[in-house]
Amino acid sequence: MTFEEFFLKKKIDLDKLQQADEGLYTQFKSHFTLMGEKSFDHTKKYWFNKLRKDFRLSEEEEIKLKALHQKPAATAIKEEKIPKQKLQQLNPQVLNPNLKQLV
Repeated sequence: MTFEEFFLKKKIDLDKLQQADEGLYTQFKSHFTLMGEKSFDHTKKYWFNKLRKDFRLSEEEEIKLKALHQKPAATAIKEEKIPKQKLQQLNPQVLNPNLKQLV
């Protein structure tokens, strides 16, 4: 999850936050990059209600950003089942890692 997606999930408008307090925005962005999503969420949790109140993301903007950040649907890859005997012929160590490889 990216920094922008995180704040989209929290329904906080990053553009408004950046315009109002550039220092806080920069600090949050660097902390998110260093900590990752979960640690950032736990350490900054007390900020989110106030930020959501002051910089609420409009429903229109939320829909637009969700569409922008939505990941493309994964294309289905047909998995071919390989019989056990065929697999052993290809690489005997796959099914029995204790086998010594012939050199």
